[in-house]
Amino acid sequence: MEPKVNYEQCIMSFVFNTSYPSFEDELTPILKAKNYKIEPPFKKPQIKHKEGPISIRVRNLKIAERNGCSVVFNPDIPVLFIGGNDWTKIYDEFNHLKEILIEKMGFDLEEMIKSFELVSENKIKTGERPRKMIDNFYQKCDVQAFSDIFNNEGSLFTIRFVPVKKEPNSDNWYEILIEPSGPLHYFERIVYRNKDVEKFLEMANNFDKKIVDVIKIIEG
Repeated sequence: MEPKVNYEQCIMSFVFNTSYPSFEDELTPILKAKNYKIEPPFKKPQIKHKEGPISIRVRNLKIAERNGCSVVFNPDIPVLFIGGNDWTKIYDEFNHLKEILIEKMGFDLEEMIKSFELVSENKIKTGERPRKMIDNFYQKCDVQAFSDIFNNEGSLFTIRFVPVKKEPNSDNWYEILIEPSGPLHYFERIVYRNKDVEKFLEMANNFDKKIVDVIKIIEG
């Protein structure tokens, strides 16, 4: 069967190399003029109390929404990202936001951005049994010594693939994690980070196809 992908979380991020105190105040009116729905700067959730619910003020990191995609800014990191569960829309909105930063806010991306990052978490169904497929993929690995420790035959469960001679906090990094999620689905998490915006967008383009290609490598 053709693989079926359920996107649980997809984000594309601008990771800044320094904080910008007035960033949100400058960006919000521009987004409003571009037909984004603007979120209030604070939300008031309620917590339970024996004398009745109490409202508290909480900083709202989500600043806008359009086409089913959320625009989120966290000033503490600082990072601006587009999130949702439709990869094509996220890719389009990221490019639109990039144009706003360059053309409307005068950002020099090469100078002001530490890295660009995408994160994709998905469940994928192919008709095969993920545990069996991952076990087959690892056939050449001798794990008998682990089984001997626990006196119980075991198998490898998770695949995690990263670049050689790179640290996870590197500006240029990728990570693929795959493991079974129930008997019929794979859980797949992909992180890709690059300082070069052109290389980043090249990877992000048609990323939904690349998500499936990773599983096809395992199933052979």
